[in-house]
Order: sequence, then structure tokens, then C-alpha cells
Amino acid sequence: MSEDFKKKVKSRKLIIAGILFATSTVLLVTGNAEFSGWSSFNQWVFGLYAAGNVGEHLKDAMKEK
Repeated sequence: MSEDFKKKVKSRKLIIAGILFATSTVLLVTGNAEFSGWSSFNQWVFGLYAAGNVGEHLKDAMKEK
């Protein structure tokens, strides 16, 4: 990846979630996945992404106390 991209997008979790979303979307468009599976998969991906962010921010807040 280019250094400019790394500076703009510092979150590894976001990059991985984006890659998983793009991959699942390609599978959906090419007919290798059904919409219900695609929808469920992406709910899990972004749910785990959100939970990871909340956990990280809670950890940081606890360190400051």
C-alpha cells in the first residue's frame, strides 16, 4: 500500500472490514453468493468492527483514569 493511503487510513480494522465488504460484494455481483448470505456476513463484519472500536476506546479511557 502507498504511504499516502496509510497516512489517511490508519485503522487496520477499517481496512480489513473494507476488504471483506468488497470481496463479499464481488461474490454477490458475480452470482457466487446470495443476498441473504451477503447481508448477514456484512452485518457480522461491521458489527465486529464497531465492537472492536468501542472496546479500544473503553480501554483507552480506562488507561487515562
